[in-house]
Amino acid sequence: MNLKLSNTLTQKKEDFIPLKENEVSIYVCGVTLYDDIHIGHLKSILAFEVMRNYFEHKGNKVHFVRNITDVDDKIIAKAEKLKIDPLALVNDYIAKFHATLKIMDIRPPTNEPRVTEYLEQIGKYINDLKDKGFAYEAEDGVYFDTQVNQPERYPLSKKIVKDLENNTRLEKQDYAKRHKADFALWKEDKKYGYKNAVFAKQGRPGWHIECSVMHHHTLGEKFDIHGGGRDLIFPHHENEILQSEAHNGVNPANYWIHNGMMTKDGKKLSKSLGNSIYVKDILERYSAEAIKIFLNKGQYNQSQEYNEDELKEAYMRWENFVSDIPKYKTNTVHSNMLIDDVVKALEDDFNTPLAISLLYAALRELKSTNSLSLAKDVLIVMKLLAIVSHDKTLSDIYDKWETSKNSGIPDIIIELANKRVEAKKDKNYILSDELRKEINQHGWNVKDLSNNEYSLNKIL
Repeated sequence: MNLKLSNTLTQKKEDFIPLKENEVSIYVCGVTLYDDIHIGHLKSILAFEVMRNYFEHKGNKVHFVRNITDVDDKIIAKAEKLKIDPLALVNDYIAKFHATLKIMDIRPPTNEPRVTEYLEQIGKYINDLKDKGFAYEAEDGVYFDTQVNQPERYPLSKKIVKDLENNTRLEKQDYAKRHKADFALWKEDKKYGYKNAVFAKQGRPGWHIECSVMHHHTLGEKFDIHGGGRDLIFPHHENEILQSEAHNGVNPANYWIHNGMMTKDGKKLSKSLGNSIYVKDILERYSAEAIKIFLNKGQYNQSQEYNEDELKEAYMRWENFVSDIPKYKTNTVHSNMLIDDVVKALEDDFNTPLAISLLYAALRELKSTNSLSLAKDVLIVMKLLAIVSHDKTLSDIYDKWETSKNSGIPDIIIELANKRVEAKKDKNYILSDELRKEINQHGWNVKDLSNNEYSLNKIL
């Protein structure tokens, strides 16, 4: 491979050399599901899916792990507000998350661990840290002792540790800590915590320990790439490294790769700031393919401004390409450099903006030539950029587009209606009612017919 990657650990763009020949191992911090996913989540998911596609295109077996955080303070806070069980809340949003990614035509990862599936392993890992002198029990749980083998600087952010300690205020809830920079490995929680064979105290894991344990058990002590949003560098990924080095003696990843944030009017889009732009809402106006074309116009490690004009352009390019598929019949000779040029762009730190410009140029040429061979090359490029999935043919794409065009029903509405059928089959009538309400909120009515069939009508 000739790939160069921006490694946050070294703060350099450097050659990518996998630990094992023809194999690449990737762990990406996934979503904390207490709400629908927004465009910022999708930017990260798509970025690492493009990386995965590139590695597979080059003949590598890819071990791709993306976790789900299903126990968290924010989950509990929202569940309490809604007066429902936190696990019921998160299970509902996990189902919605998977449904959205299905509509977006993005493959599931090789492994998708949930925190609650690894509670015993987390307990053992924490006990190992205690035995090695890196953790201590306190009145309200177990903490990592940052003063043992303390580095001068954090490895990713390069922040000076002592400066942060001096400038960090000790809050009332942190009084059980020995030191300001110490962080929770296990939190006592008598109301929402889990019983653990390892700990006498009912509780739940701290945020950072979750990922250390999950990538340790799915990929081993050392793997190639650890990915996630830039907002996770400090403190999450810094503390992951501290824990993993204390437990295993090594930094868990050779390359730490961080994607940039989505912004609107120069401000970061996030659930915590209350300015999220949800994927389900964008899907009401644009196709999944158009959204992915737009996101690829921004390089993965840079901030990207949400732009409706660029989304509209992407939508027009996609629609024109698909609607003309029956015309792609000529044997017009074209340059065979498109795929090679796109691969070279990806090898330069996954330069998807350049890849999209090459794709747009090919689409313009295709419009004038109707070359079938060029159309097939365009499709390969779209697969590399995760705009369409690996198993799609030109005919598949056109047939789906024709069906969607003729029905006039958005894909997301059909997905919700199908999910509601499954909920009814499982006699989960609460979820069925919630899905009906969500369909209504999108401006559609669903009417039940016999044999689990249904009809959908636009609310006038």
